[in-house]
Amino acid sequence: MRTLPLAAALCLLTGCTSTLTTIVIDDNSHPSARAAKQGLVYHLPASRQIVTLTHTLVYCMVDNGSISYDYHTKATIRQTGHPDPSKVFVVNPADLHKFTKDWGLTVKTYPNGLLKSFSTNADDKSIELGIAAVKTVANVAAISQGIPVSLSGIQFGDTTKKEDHGVATPKVMCIPELKDEARVTVVFDGLKATVSNKQAALKRAQKILSAAKGDTTAQEQAVLAAQKAVSKANLALANFQKKITLQREFTFETAQIVSDGVTPVPQDIKVFLPWVMADKTDLRYEIAEDMATKYQFDLIFATPFVTGLPKESSMQPTEEYPGLYYSTFGTRQIEITRNARNDLTPQTLLFSGFISAPEFGHVGILPFKNQLGESNSFTALFDINGALTDVTYATERPGSENVTSALYETTDFYNDYTQNRQTVRDADKAKSQTLKIHALTIANSTYPDLAVYQLTARTSIIQSLLLKLGDTEQSREAISSLAMNVDNDNLVRLAEAL
Repeated sequence: MRTLPLAAALCLLTGCTSTLTTIVIDDNSHPSARAAKQGLVYHLPASRQIVTLTHTLVYCMVDNGSISYDYHTKATIRQTGHPDPSKVFVVNPADLHKFTKDWGLTVKTYPNGLLKSFSTNADDKSIELGIAAVKTVANVAAISQGIPVSLSGIQFGDTTKKEDHGVATPKVMCIPELKDEARVTVVFDGLKATVSNKQAALKRAQKILSAAKGDTTAQEQAVLAAQKAVSKANLALANFQKKITLQREFTFETAQIVSDGVTPVPQDIKVFLPWVMADKTDLRYEIAEDMATKYQFDLIFATPFVTGLPKESSMQPTEEYPGLYYSTFGTRQIEITRNARNDLTPQTLLFSGFISAPEFGHVGILPFKNQLGESNSFTALFDINGALTDVTYATERPGSENVTSALYETTDFYNDYTQNRQTVRDADKAKSQTLKIHALTIANSTYPDLAVYQLTARTSIIQSLLLKLGDTEQSREAISSLAMNVDNDNLVRLAEAL
């Protein structure tokens, strides 16, 4: 079929498949890794575990220079995400950003630098351009032919020895509220009872005020005094609550927490200083240090059950691949335990739960290609910690549909072209035949008795004159007049001269 050469020409004129390519920066410490890169530079996520320990004093007692105390602890964990400096990638959109593509890219990031959303789309226009090229070539040919056209106790120092030398026993105590009563609950209950009594006194004063008549100044002042007493009692309760509570946060990079082992949570002496009062600074710090080391707090990752492929947190691809690199999040059980320094108190589990982090997952790739004649898009959404939350692929127009349409259009165009060409040929043939008839008529009318070869020769000469002068009635009349008086040789010279 004559359509095959045009279909082949269309395929040669169209573009090839384009891809979204990601380049891996293997060595981030190399100077070239910090050089400007063409495209979008982004990091895969890493995570941190923020451990919060809240210590609450249970009792504190001082007896002959010896102090005993205890405290309870609550623990919580929260996770945060941040870019992993060891996993750096560059999305290079150059292959999509071509002359033959209608292309777009939209990227949003969180304040912490991780990707929030990534969206790209591409519409391949190669076929349209190919058809236009084919039509242009055909049209030029036609014109030349005239054809129309994406939480113990401890003794500090030797007091007897100090007394023997006449040195006074160091004075030490816990917070003032526990000076007369060592147990926190007793003081706490007493403060709450005070608040309750003050509130009851306020209600009585308000009731007396509402029943009073005449001058109520004294009753109003009693109410105001009762309100102040309630406020003061509540403030004392709140201040006591603050004094018996100490809190501190500890930050751990998830990748640095010992896998299937114990990671100690360090304690700071300064955190416990608010619970200790002493006339000697060294003694105060000595007691605070004992409080800080009374218990050991550990962070533990439970051993996971192996049910599939092993998860490798250090996976680092080394070659280019068409698509967007991302991290999957794996789940591990995490615990925080407390162990007494004297080993007399059993281990206490303060926290147990599950966390999902990229350090326990895999590195994956979301591919995106835009093929011949295709109009498609790709969108990936991430949460603030870098976890992939949503992926959408959409095809507005499949490439096969566009190719099929293009082939039909090209075939139809070719058919129109050939039909028009035949029409022109037929017209040219008819015109040529008419010209011959006119030339023959003129030749025969001027010399009726010529032999066939003579008539043919003279007809050819007159036909040349009609082609140069145009086959019009006026030209025919002029040639007829000349032909009557001029022989063939002179007519040939005349035709050459025109």
